[in-house]
Amino acid sequence: MGVFVNPNPMEVDVALSGNSTLITSANVINMAADGANTVYMGTAGADAFVVQDGMIGDDIINAFNRNDTLINTVKIFDGNNDGYIQFGKNGVLDIDRTSKKNAGTDSIDMQGDFGNVTELRYLGAKDGGHVYADSFTRRYMEAAFGTEGMRVVEGTVGNDTFDATGVGAGKQKAFLYDTALGINLGGDTITGLGVDDLIITTSALYDSDGDGFITFGSNGVLDLPGADGGAPNGAGGQVDLVGVSSLLFTASETVGGVTYYFYTPIPTFDDSAPA
Repeated sequence: MGVFVNPNPMEVDVALSGNSTLITSANVINMAADGANTVYMGTAGADAFVVQDGMIGDDIINAFNRNDTLINTVKIFDGNNDGYIQFGKNGVLDIDRTSKKNAGTDSIDMQGDFGNVTELRYLGAKDGGHVYADSFTRRYMEAAFGTEGMRVVEGTVGNDTFDATGVGAGKQKAFLYDTALGINLGGDTITGLGVDDLIITTSALYDSDGDGFITFGSNGVLDLPGADGGAPNGAGGQVDLVGVSSLLFTASETVGGVTYYFYTPIPTFDDSAPA
């Protein structure tokens, strides 16, 4: 399907205008278009299950967990176009479905650490592949912050541009980057961030001295980590936080197999401005 895999993900060197490589720190598992009913087994780390173009049969994925992705050559049918793909009553993903009435020929039964996966979320397309992950990671954040009137926005694999002042005016905003997936989430730009807003990742941002303050490199942008965190190499993509000089780590929370890391923006102050 043309998805390029960097042979040495720790040597990713990308600019904000690039970020064209999709799979950077995830383990690749190819799902063959052989028409056979194959069982695939995931690992404990981030896995990218890449569906090859053609008939795959009625496959099973065991250990499809919340740090894994499914990458398909075409966009999977989404009846109401809300970015969430619900499985049918049979509990499997009809990956060839073209309408509510036409389920297609192939299916995938996805089993994870928390039981049968029944819903995926769409993370956009890049490098020849449409990317999906377990919906829980975003659903949980939406539920947790929704009661507080906070808007949750997730970065896709594309180069997204967000204006925080226009995302739920007058309310806090949380920008979610699911870096534990081990894929490149694009080169994003966020303007209008306030001190009450949040940047949320699912692997820890690099903190060179462990003081909780995350500073940016010479390029002036936030380099997102790969699946396991570590030194800043842009494996998870990059974000230009306009008007923000650094981030402050405030908390982490592990729930349902996902660890969320919460950071608040520290604005850039103009020392030349009159007091």
